[in-house]
Amino acid sequence: MISIFKLLSCMALFVLAACSSYHARNIMGVGFSEIPLAKDTYKITFAGDEGDSRDEVYDHFLHRCAEIGMQLQKPFFVIESADQSSYTHNRGTTSYTDVDVYGDGFSHNLAGATSFHHGTAKATAQTHTFEDKYQTYDYVGVVHFYAAQQKPQNALDGNLIMQKFAQDQK
Repeated sequence: MISIFKLLSCMALFVLAACSSYHARNIMGVGFSEIPLAKDTYKITFAGDEGDSRDEVYDHFLHRCAEIGMQLQKPFFVIESADQSSYTHNRGTTSYTDVDVYGDGFSHNLAGATSFHHGTAKATAQTHTFEDKYQTYDYVGVVHFYAAQQKPQNALDGNLIMQKFAQDQK
């Protein structure tokens, strides 16, 4: 039988994992994905959420490259080709109208009674319209991985990237 402690521990890990902004691509298209193209060569993508800046998307892309390099036991990599894209999304247009009534005229009280005042009531109305837009970024690269003895001079060190990412998460 599973103890309450183990059950709560698993639930806590699930909640922490769900809160992370770094994850496999979800149904909304946010997160990372990779496709092996050849031995030690992958097409890696990181698509950011609306709260991720261009730099954060690139950092997550590099982090995913470093993780794959560690899995392959080839921690050095070269980004052979890359493309960073920006997308503007529109949730729609929202409008609302402010109406101010002042002067003489009809008035209503909280009890529902209506009374008329002599003179003329005046009203002003102003309509406000705004578009709800946001920006997202993604980074796609073809990446080749190398062992330490094979690494070219321009290779990035996955170990250093993993260390920096761990420090930034603190």
